[in-house]
Amino acid sequence: MIYNPIIHNRKSLRLKGYDYTTPGKYFITICTQDREKRFGGLINGKMITNDAGIMVETVWREIPQFYPGIDIDSYQIMPNHFHGIIVIMETCQSRGIDPATNTNDCSVTGGTDPRIRPDNHVNEIRNNDDDHINKN
Repeated sequence: MIYNPIIHNRKSLRLKGYDYTTPGKYFITICTQDREKRFGGLINGKMITNDAGIMVETVWREIPQFYPGIDIDSYQIMPNHFHGIIVIMETCQSRGIDPATNTNDCSVTGGTDPRIRPDNHVNEIRNNDDDHINKN
């Protein structure tokens, strides 16, 4: 979809001047490209995740293992988006680490998950059509 300022005239919900690297809890939403239903579907009001949805949950639960000072809280997987609360417990500066000289310990975007391809599509772990109930 091409950007149209008349249609896509959304105001940012971010607080101007606020440092979002400050420790605290942050509500995030991540949407699929073109809002395609890639993570499963709703059946009788319950979210049933497919393999891609299961992988999103797995990667979400693994965040604290890969990023020191970061924790996770509640989350919900939906057919075409994901909601979660990410908790920044400490920053590099609060741990006495200079991010300019120690990028390995301070990088939030430095690593990639091999289950996610560079074209932003999710690789499926299994190749079957079994649906699974998200027990969040």
